[in-house]
Amino acid sequence: ANWTVDGVRLLCGGTGLVGGFFLHGSPTDPRSAWMIVPDGSRRELAWSVGYSARFVPGLEVVDETGRVVAREGSVIEGGCETPERDVWSVEFASEHQP
Repeated sequence: ANWTVDGVRLLCGGTGLVGGFFLHGSPTDPRSAWMIVPDGSRRELAWSVGYSARFVPGLEVVDETGRVVAREGSVIEGGCETPERDVWSVEFASEHQP
């Protein structure tokens, strides 16, 4: 993932996450989707361009082609914090992708 903040390009190669990191969401929440970390706390998520969350009725994350890449409860295996504190860009475990 990469971002530009104040004209400076920031890159993230991703960090492996070990333990219980899971995708959750709600259609009535302003952020739509988030991850729960092993201590039970919540971390907000940011999507790469073209990705989005939808509810049909359960949570699905789709990529830029419309392919479902994760669902409610999917394991998050990697990611990095974005320039916005406590907001993460994440990678879903491939064995849990549809």
